[in-house]
Amino acid sequence: MNVGATPPTNRNQLRGTNISCAELQELLRRDAATATEWLVRRRFRGSTDDQVAQRKRVLAYIEWCGAAADALQESELLDYPDFHREWRMQALRSDIREMPHRFAWVFASQVLFAISIMLFVAGLPAMAIPLLAGAVFGGLHVYLAVPSVIVGPDSARVCRADSDFRVRGA
Repeated sequence: MNVGATPPTNRNQLRGTNISCAELQELLRRDAATATEWLVRRRFRGSTDDQVAQRKRVLAYIEWCGAAADALQESELLDYPDFHREWRMQALRSDIREMPHRFAWVFASQVLFAISIMLFVAGLPAMAIPLLAGAVFGGLHVYLAVPSVIVGPDSARVCRADSDFRVRGA
């Protein structure tokens, strides 16, 4: 986190409870802060066009969060299902995903692969095959893993059913 920033509170506490517009505004501001920090810390891989497009999507999400928080402050009526749907759509469109722990998986896969090769050379294929399978599955995990989106209502752990989630005025 940034120096001087306070750690976020437990966002799980909002599940199944009534939530005020002020609390929704706070969640939107936290999402904007998370997106800003993600943008600062992100090391982009790929082409320059992809980097520019990703930065534009993240900046658009930050702007949307600010506009939505301002709109919640001005409006007393809120159609929560539409707001929730729009918030989720904007979060998915921003494509702000958590950083996968690829280093650990790659390191573990390489260690398993090296040990399995040594066991094959030593004449112990019965012990080497499970280790080789672990190395292959670890490599597939690195290759196929799609990290989850870290912003939006799903990461805020707000309830999805509007029947048990009532938005009350501030």
